[in-house]
Amino acid sequence: MASLAAKWIGVKDGEEEAAEAEKGLSSLLLLGSTRSVRPYLSFLKLKCEVRFERLAKIARLLFQILYRNDGDLYHEANVAMALSEVLKYLNKHPGCPPPGSPDRPVFDWRQLYNKFTAASFKGSDWIGYARHGGHHLEGSEASNQRMKSLCKLVRRARNFFSQTASREILIEIRPYLLLHDINFYMASSILCIFFPDDGLESAGGSVAVLQEFREIWKLVPNCTEWHLIWITLFNRIFRHNADQMTEELNPLIEDLSYTFLQLLNVPTAKDNAQNPDQLTWPSNCSFIVEGKKDEGGYTKCLDMFIKMIALNYSKRLGMESGKHKAKKPWKSTYMLSEEDNKWFEGLILPLALKSFYSKDISMSFAASQAIKELGSISRDCLPGIMQNILMSIENVMRPHEVQNSLSLTSVLLKPILELDEGFDFLGQVMQIAVNGIDANDPTKTLYALRFFTALFMEVPLLDPKDISHISEKPEFLYVLNDLCTAILQRFEELFRNVPDLKKGNPFRSHMKDVLRRFFVSFFHQMSDALYSHCLSLITRQFSSSIFPTAKQIVGHLLSSLVHANATKSVNHLIPAILKKVITSDGEQIQSPASEAAYFMHLLGHIVSNAGSAVLIHVDQITAVLDVALFHEKSEIQREARKLLRKLLRGLLGVLPRDFSVLPPSKRSNMQKLTAQDIRKPTPSFQDMEIDFLTPNSDCQKKSREILEKYFLLSETAFKSNDAASIRAAFGCIDAMIRGGAQIFPMPRAKPEFQAQESSLQEGVECDDEDDTDYNLASRWGSFVLDDPEWGRGFREKLGLLLIESCKVHANVSNPDVPTIKALLKMVSSYLASNGVWTKYETLKSSASYHKAVNRSWFQGKESAYSRPLLVWRSYALMGKRLDMGVFEANGVVSDLLKHLSSMCVHDFSMVRKKAQKVLPKVIRRFPYLHVQCLTQVLSTLSDANSSKGALKGVIFTVQTNQAMKKIVRNWSLSKFLLNGLLGSHQYDEIKIQVRLSQLWSTYVKHWFALPFGGLKHSDSLMTDVDVTSAFSQEMVKKLFESGRNSSTYRAKKSQETYEGLVQLMKFQLDGSSGTSSSSVHWRYVVLATSSLILLSMRQDCTPDLKVVEYVIHGLNSDILPLRQLCRAVLFNFSLIYSVNRAKDCMETEGSTADTGIEGADNQLNPQNFEMPIDQEFEGPFSDEPWQASETKKQELWSNSAVMDLIDSLLSQSDWFKSVVEKISNDHRLSGDERAQTQSSNAPSMPAASVAVRSLVASRWFWPRTSAAPLSKDFNLDNMFAIEYLMLTAGPDASLNALPAIEELAGKVDDRENQCAAAEILAGVIRASNHWQNVQGTQIRQKLGSILKETLSRAAPDTVGDWCEMIRFSTSNRDPRRFNWLSRIVGSLCAANNDSALYLVKGLKLQQCLLMEFGWKGLPVARILNETSRRLIGNSSKLVREECGRSLLQISRGFSGTGEVRMTDQTIVLGKIIPDFELVDWITEDMTRLYNLYFSNRPTEGSQQLMELKNQIEGVIYYFMHSCRLGYSTSVKKYLVQAISLFLIIQEDSDREFAKVGQIALELIARTLRDRQTAAAVLGRVEELLSSSQSWRVRAGTVDFIRELGHSHVLEVDIKNKAFELLHRLISDPVVEVRISASQSLASILRAFSEEKVTYLLSLAPKPKRRGAKMQKEMSESERSAALVTRHAKVLGVSSAIISSPTDLPAWMPDAVCTLCLLHDEDPIIRNSITRTLADFRKSHEDMWETIRMTWNEEQFRLVTENAGTLSYYS
Repeated sequence: MASLAAKWIGVKDGEEEAAEAEKGLSSLLLLGSTRSVRPYLSFLKLKCEVRFERLAKIARLLFQILYRNDGDLYHEANVAMALSEVLKYLNKHPGCPPPGSPDRPVFDWRQLYNKFTAASFKGSDWIGYARHGGHHLEGSEASNQRMKSLCKLVRRARNFFSQTASREILIEIRPYLLLHDINFYMASSILCIFFPDDGLESAGGSVAVLQEFREIWKLVPNCTEWHLIWITLFNRIFRHNADQMTEELNPLIEDLSYTFLQLLNVPTAKDNAQNPDQLTWPSNCSFIVEGKKDEGGYTKCLDMFIKMIALNYSKRLGMESGKHKAKKPWKSTYMLSEEDNKWFEGLILPLALKSFYSKDISMSFAASQAIKELGSISRDCLPGIMQNILMSIENVMRPHEVQNSLSLTSVLLKPILELDEGFDFLGQVMQIAVNGIDANDPTKTLYALRFFTALFMEVPLLDPKDISHISEKPEFLYVLNDLCTAILQRFEELFRNVPDLKKGNPFRSHMKDVLRRFFVSFFHQMSDALYSHCLSLITRQFSSSIFPTAKQIVGHLLSSLVHANATKSVNHLIPAILKKVITSDGEQIQSPASEAAYFMHLLGHIVSNAGSAVLIHVDQITAVLDVALFHEKSEIQREARKLLRKLLRGLLGVLPRDFSVLPPSKRSNMQKLTAQDIRKPTPSFQDMEIDFLTPNSDCQKKSREILEKYFLLSETAFKSNDAASIRAAFGCIDAMIRGGAQIFPMPRAKPEFQAQESSLQEGVECDDEDDTDYNLASRWGSFVLDDPEWGRGFREKLGLLLIESCKVHANVSNPDVPTIKALLKMVSSYLASNGVWTKYETLKSSASYHKAVNRSWFQGKESAYSRPLLVWRSYALMGKRLDMGVFEANGVVSDLLKHLSSMCVHDFSMVRKKAQKVLPKVIRRFPYLHVQCLTQVLSTLSDANSSKGALKGVIFTVQTNQAMKKIVRNWSLSKFLLNGLLGSHQYDEIKIQVRLSQLWSTYVKHWFALPFGGLKHSDSLMTDVDVTSAFSQEMVKKLFESGRNSSTYRAKKSQETYEGLVQLMKFQLDGSSGTSSSSVHWRYVVLATSSLILLSMRQDCTPDLKVVEYVIHGLNSDILPLRQLCRAVLFNFSLIYSVNRAKDCMETEGSTADTGIEGADNQLNPQNFEMPIDQEFEGPFSDEPWQASETKKQELWSNSAVMDLIDSLLSQSDWFKSVVEKISNDHRLSGDERAQTQSSNAPSMPAASVAVRSLVASRWFWPRTSAAPLSKDFNLDNMFAIEYLMLTAGPDASLNALPAIEELAGKVDDRENQCAAAEILAGVIRASNHWQNVQGTQIRQKLGSILKETLSRAAPDTVGDWCEMIRFSTSNRDPRRFNWLSRIVGSLCAANNDSALYLVKGLKLQQCLLMEFGWKGLPVARILNETSRRLIGNSSKLVREECGRSLLQISRGFSGTGEVRMTDQTIVLGKIIPDFELVDWITEDMTRLYNLYFSNRPTEGSQQLMELKNQIEGVIYYFMHSCRLGYSTSVKKYLVQAISLFLIIQEDSDREFAKVGQIALELIARTLRDRQTAAAVLGRVEELLSSSQSWRVRAGTVDFIRELGHSHVLEVDIKNKAFELLHRLISDPVVEVRISASQSLASILRAFSEEKVTYLLSLAPKPKRRGAKMQKEMSESERSAALVTRHAKVLGVSSAIISSPTDLPAWMPDAVCTLCLLHDEDPIIRNSITRTLADFRKSHEDMWETIRMTWNEEQFRLVTENAGTLSYYS
């Protein structure tokens, strides 16, 4: 066998591959081609080294391709993904200059920013990624994929922004960082994505930037997603600028600490917090820290914390201290001192060990990684960890600890082996772990195998005789012989008990992979003596017994055994196995057949890794094949085919020489080994000696003989009429291809520019989604073929035989399904198989697992992997190199693909499924043939004679992401699909219609506005050095001209195809006028109209007025889905061609000129919009239209043909009245129909337009406030359709339509009519905003009268619809436009004596106005403020709650908050939203209410007292809603005064009233983040405690203090004050207060050191003495005071004990025994003691055995006697 040197993992040819990639990318630019770029970049994944300069040039070329893309979303996504990979390697390249270096590549952030913001993206509403009139449709699969790719690209590219980019980005984004601006969240998100890590000096330095970002971050105090994006940004800036951090950032560090606690969901109480109200404004920025009472409720929190520690702090500290090394060296910003190490170890190790022994697998794994990283930083912690492991691994009562201990030992192997006692420790663990291999416990077996696998990857298994020259040998080597025997015996027992490998069996999937890794590591580490011993055992065990259910696992065992020493093992195993398979004369299979099949399976595994060692046994094996390949038993045939395949793979395979820890040079000469080689066997990277065994000429010759022999046998069988023989021949050929394809390879395709140019002639070219390379196989071939001519001839001969077989058997009329399936399997192997490397992905996953779990960086990069792991990675990498590539198509391939495509539409489902399964991988190998294949399949769809089975075959073949991406990017394929779907109306079967509608919906989801041309092809390419340097000048001109011609031809042909398709649908629809017709099937009308609409939504086409006419007529159609579709898309026709593509996504038109943000004298100010609402404002207005060009809108709306049509229709009163009635009737769908319309992903054909409607609707993701919708029934489609009609017809025609609307709105008792009226009126109001003439005024006057009458009479269940009407009518518009509407809404709550529901309705409608007006709606805020102040004490609870919500809106919108403004020189932080103090009257009211309630309370039960309580409750609701929605900052200046009022009402006898105040107190304590305010509030509570005589008030303060202490657990002063107050309260005269204070004190004690616990224990009472003073000699008051004092001391000890429910601190025995010794106590004290001891027993039950062993006899007796026994209900 020849040997390949370590160049298999080397990188010698990377430069050549990169040069070819450079040439290929340049050709794509010159040709203007949108073909995939990923095949050219395959050298990156193949770990090839490339010069930095060339890699940077490739990145520049890719950026050019990205920027020149003209709207092909899938191509943009693929280019972005490829570019992000290039930038990843570029940033890690050793030759990459540091940031700031003049040689470092710089990429313009502005171009990437424009590309990033050019497409619509529907994301979370709080982020605000929505924008109107985007470059493409939102919500489609293509746009979502594109945005994800661009986000990833930006994160890579920001490392290469210029040094001034930080300042430029801030200048760009800062103007939008206004909390009340609609762009705020979007701008913040983009800032966090784009802002670079380095080069912050231009922005004022990292400290200044962080301080500014801190102010922006704090604007939204309680939103999880908001915190995450900013914490990520802070983390990046801190990490890359650590040397610039100063003490000025301490406030930011403190804020981050509090936020971490909030994000980690740290429990703060035993009660759950209130749920946020989802119907108030704004609701989606609410996050309240929750605590859980149930056991295990903290698992998620601790899990998150441990993972954060493991993934961030441990590893980061190790890297920065220089003890860890990553692939890219990190800058050591500071050195950790020993004190730092000890402090960090003391913080993390107890938490990690406690979470490690959790029953939660995720937590234990994260904890093990944290301990692993901690062990690499500090070796001092390892002995303690090892002691814990030994104690746990021997604890059979807690099996999960045993498993976790083995897991922890696995990840700590490297540091343990460095210790002197490490080998002895591992020897003890090994002896115990052998018993873990148990067939009855798969989980324990899994952990044991993982441990042994990790151990054998680090330690060689040597016989002491082999290293007799070493004096100090590890003791465990002397028991290795017995250990190996025990392991093999365990495996024999395990295999006998393996259940059937069915779905759900753990031995089928993950366990089998772990076993394979174990076998490799086990046998390859053995010395010759140990190997011989194990070989004899295995030969004896597995050649005489059968294990049918475990035959795959046994096969892997034998395969690994043979690979470790093929020469020795083959001679032992093959003769023994052959006797079990075939008779001595070699003519018959042994009986029984099942046993012979079993041993034949094992024989296949043996020969698969035998290499040339099997040559001497080939004749015997072929004798078995001669008998078995065409045997009558199917199981014999199946195993014979596997044996043939594995025999060929064994002869032709490329295998690593070994997986040993020791390099071959040391294994071959054991006498030179040293003790160091045994303890630390991992060699350096250069000395690993990784070699591969390749087939020699004898192996190739024997393989050719085998192939020729069985080809002739199969060819003979083809000519027979016996179906069984034919199927056997097909299986034989399939095995020959899959095993020996490497000796007759498929010719590889070459990226010739001529081929590229010719491939552009048919539509838009395909995207090679798989990372395939064209020619790497030739360079990285596993061996040189001895006879390539024979290989070409044999493949040609084989192909012809397959074609003949397909002609005979692959036809629709053949009912022999098993034969066709066998034929399809053989054809797919011929077309897609690449030989022996088809399973390299298994090796890849194994290497990835080892990398993730076992890798340790603490010894540096070169020692990060043990030798076996590096061999695994090299083996997988070589397999990837050999497997990558696409094949060259020829006539044989084309014919076979035609037959394969025809089988995809076969009548029998089993045939179709098989063909559809193999077709995608064939297409990946021949990407140029996808058009041919899909054309053939789609032609069946339009064939009138196609059967139902054929139609289903078409649907399931093309309804995949791979096929659909290719169809939407090719106009000819789209034409085939649409024509076929349009002809589908002839099929009336419901199932067929449902399938076809699913296919249509899938197409719509992937569809986007496909451009007609390719890349932008400008003359500047001819002078671009990066593009032209790869070719001669003559070649550049030739390619450029060729690209121009092909682009012109492609655009022309695509245009013709598109226009022909549109004309065809128009012709078919003519006469139907968009309604049902007797000549046109209604399904055809719906589908044709939706197709026509979809194709018409293009930005590079002229508006088609005929399509608009179809849609307008369709509004009055009798077909429900058709009129729904027309209403959905009509308004979009006014925007499709009105997008101003030159505008940036965050710019607004028309507004900044009037209220610009530039200049200190012209700032955005609410006072600029203040005017009396009884006056009309004539303009100019400051609206916020989103990217819609008013000029282009008017051009479309003023089109005479459309206007004449709509005028004529509106002049017919019956037509518009009919449209209105149909809108109303559509709201009357039954519940089932409505649910199907809203949620069904697979609508029936009548609803085939649902996909188009949803796609169009997502284009208008409404950019309003972040408030939640108030009604789910409000239909935007209806509103937009009416707006379009009115706007196009003009004010005169709109006046004629108002009577019908007024009639509909007057039906106030009909909910569905009211909903329809709200939608229609919203459309009319929106249209009237464009008319400022006399007619517009008349329309608004008429609308005012309609709305005044309707809103005053609207039923309560329709309020949500009218609220939505107001919001959508006024959204993003100048409030001064709607003074007429503000007057109507403001008058609804004018009288106090109105009904409660009427007042609630008025308040809700006024809130909706303020929601949309925001900080511009100061007049409306004043009206709402006065109304709320007047009604806050209303007798109805509903009214009081709405007043609270109203006041919150006012406070949030008009209280001074930190904002961003622009000055003449630079942009600084300031306050441009002044505090208008609209709600400051609340201070005066709270003072009055407090004095009345505390000093002059009315008589109990009187009307005056009820009115007083109502006013107080109204004020409480204001604070409750503020805190529940996360806006405690808006009310913090009132909190000190509010606390007094909320606490004083706790003494009220009306407990429901007091409960409202208690909830408010809880919410305030949990959400208050300002420390100064918290300290002031706590001081006020202390004053109340000193003065209050009510025990209920004191009880209320207990919960408040506890919650506030938890919320500010990092603030020492507040935490100490909370402890002091709670400790005082445990001495309260009332027992309820004392017990509650004790429980709260226990929870807050966890935040303190042991000093506080020691203090409480020092106050513990002594047992009573016999001669003490009798109580009867004391007065009653003295006895009561003594009892309270003694009870308080007991409660203090109880608090200390309960504060540690899972630990056993050193003080715990004394504390528990102190309570146990208290006898003869008063009942109240005895009850507290009993309860405490019972809780201790229950919480420490899992540790009771530890208590018994560690506490002394007297202590254990006391606790056992007093703690009681656990019951089932404990």
